[in-house]
Amino acid sequence: MWQWLEDFGREHKTDIIHFLLDVIFFLIIFISQRFSLGKTLTAGDVFDITAVTSVILAFILDFAASGLARIITNYKEDTEKLTTDYKGLVNRYYDDQERMVRTADLNGKEVILPVVVDAWTYGRDFRIEDSRNEYQLPPATAGHFDELFSAHSTSNVYNNTNIRVDDWGIEKNEFVLHTSRTTYFNSLVTNRAMDYKLSNGITMRDLFECV
Repeated sequence: MWQWLEDFGREHKTDIIHFLLDVIFFLIIFISQRFSLGKTLTAGDVFDITAVTSVILAFILDFAASGLARIITNYKEDTEKLTTDYKGLVNRYYDDQERMVRTADLNGKEVILPVVVDAWTYGRDFRIEDSRNEYQLPPATAGHFDELFSAHSTSNVYNNTNIRVDDWGIEKNEFVLHTSRTTYFNSLVTNRAMDYKLSNGITMRDLFECV
């Protein structure tokens, strides 16, 4: 419960401050008007039920609308960042179809999944060749960093150092992973937003994985 309240306060801090300021301004104006009329103030005068209820109701409705808009946006966000058109992905990577995973649908018809099998690891040892080198964003991606980052507007994001897999393959009967360093923010604007349409209508997949 307390964690929920903490998250709510952090996410809607501006809205809460806005609401409190509305109430304070209303009270200041109301009290000043009553004094100017020379009337004695009572608790009922200061906290006029109709006026205060209107302010609270307006805040609740505005908050509800903002929350609903955020939920709808978040629901659509993932499919805007990464496509779910698997048939389109299979067609795009046509040259790799022979190495893709094949299965059957409910009717027994063969279906190709856009998952490429590079190597079978059964019975092989694993080895990691790690490097401290840090991944540098391609100029085309760096030039659209702000726009790509905005694709995650309704997600909870924070930066951190990540391990990046640069390459993998079979070497002397071992399955070897070549790794280096990147940041979570870099991952968000590359492989986590490959299908996000930029203002010019293209995506990073269109740019780097042309048909």
